[in-house]
Formats: sequence, structure tokens, C-alpha cells
Amino acid sequence: MPEPSHRLRWAPIPATSLNIELSLTSGQVFRWTRNAGGAWLGAVGDIGAYIVPAERGFWWATYPPDRWNVVEAFFSLQVDVESLYREWVRSDRRFAELIDLFRGLRILRQPPESALCSFICSSCNNVPRISGMVGSLARLVARQLAVPWFEELRADPTLVDLARVQERALRDAGFGYRARYLAQLGRLACSGLTPDIEGLERFGWSEARAALMALPGVGAKVADCVGLFAYGRHDVVPVDTHVRRYVVARFRPDLATRSLTPRVYDALAAEFRGIMGPYAGWAQQYAYMAARSGVAIASLQGGTG
Repeated sequence: MPEPSHRLRWAPIPATSLNIELSLTSGQVFRWTRNAGGAWLGAVGDIGAYIVPAERGFWWATYPPDRWNVVEAFFSLQVDVESLYREWVRSDRRFAELIDLFRGLRILRQPPESALCSFICSSCNNVPRISGMVGSLARLVARQLAVPWFEELRADPTLVDLARVQERALRDAGFGYRARYLAQLGRLACSGLTPDIEGLERFGWSEARAALMALPGVGAKVADCVGLFAYGRHDVVPVDTHVRRYVVARFRPDLATRSLTPRVYDALAAEFRGIMGPYAGWAQQYAYMAARSGVAIASLQGGTG
């Protein structure tokens, strides 16, 4: 796989502020790949990106060239993670252990429609299978990008793109019950019956969340993932099995045996948000990674002190 023909640019942002590998493999995005030379390649919307981590920063290129604004927004580089770390430790001193383990993990800002498609695929699923589904979906419906250094790179799928594939083809590709939701979304989008997904970012979160949850295949967790990973709603806390395990062990053991009803879901999210503050959505990614990675959550039990 050739390198970009135009000059690589340098970004002096150390891994302690942006851990590229950790961020790209933390269950937020699912189509980025690393080549034999250690470069990461992927798409942000219809922009191809080439990222090479280095000791004190990273080299980058985009196609079309010189789209630093895309790279900066994708990695949420406007957020000072060191200040977040200080705030989180003041709120919960035991969180310092997770910061040490996952320092440089950032929330990745994604196009809303592709995030919606990806997280519909994430329902009752694991990261390897989600990655396979999201990759298959892009190959089936998304436009191929004319990126000279990555022949097979596809744009992120949009809802209208979904109309290019039949439900049966999605089922044959292993999407299971999610095939029906994706096919329905494609038909609705082509008929003009879906809300302006990008425009929902300008609404209050409760209104935007309700609009998302009215769509096929979108429950609270999928909607919250779109809020956090696409709309930049930093305080939104998606609750899955991993995050639930962390919050129950640390703060709400009384909810350990309860079914994850909407009321319990909201209680877990509110508890975590109340402790971790306005960037609780970022903090939940550290809790998610801790539980997913097998960190001994029980050893962290015992409130915020």
C-alpha cells in the first residue's frame, strides 16, 4: 500500500494527549485499519485520512489534501484532556487508575448518519463482529473514494446509501435482525421521512434524542452513542454491559440485580454524570475500556473517596 504522494504534515501532539491506537480501537469507530508500516488509514465522511503515530506527535495526510480541520475535529483536539483528568480525579480519586491505564484516549467526532448506522450494528454485539458488519455495509452501499494510497477505501455510509441494498442481502451478509432496521431506514430516508440527522445537533438533547429513538432500531443506547460520538454532547453517557458493570461496582451496587429497564438505564447514566461532571461521556469511555479490558473493577469499589 503506497504512502500519500503529497507531503505528510506534522502535528506535535504527544500520545499522552492523543493515543491514536487506543482511541481508534476503543469501540467508537470500526473501519480504520493499520498497515504494515504502522500507519492508520480510514475515512471521515468522504475524506480519506492517513495517520502515522510518532514519539512526540503524529504525521498526517488527507485526501483531498491538507484538511487539518477534519483531523482536528475527528480527534476532538479542542478538548484539553489534562484538565479533564484533574477534574475527574477531584470527583473520584480512584479514577486516576483508569487515567493511568488509558491516558490519551479521546472521543472521536463522527458524521451523524454513519455513526447511527454503526451503532445500530452494535446492538447486542461485540467489537470484532461490529467491525465486520460496518465494513460489509460500507462495501455494499457506500461510495468508493478516489484515494490514491488506499484503493478500497469507501466513504462513510449515509442513510440514503442504505436504500442501495435489499434486506435479504443484508441478512445474507450476517446482519441478522439489524438488516430490517437498516433497510427501513434507507427507504424512509429516500422518501424524505427521516428527520435531518445532522440538523438534530442544533436541537436540545431531549428533543434530538426523542427524534432519534423514533427511528427503526434506535433505542436509548444507540441514540446516546450518536449524541456523544457525533453531536459532541460531552455529558451524554451511553450505558452498555461494560459501563453498567463499572457504575454498579463503583457507585450503585443496589442496581446489580435489576433488569436494564429504561428507568435503571437512566439512573445509571445520571449517577455517573452527577459524579463525573460535564464531560461524563468522555469518562464513560474510560470506564467502558476498563470493564472491556478485564480491569478488576471490584478492586475499585467503594464510592468516590
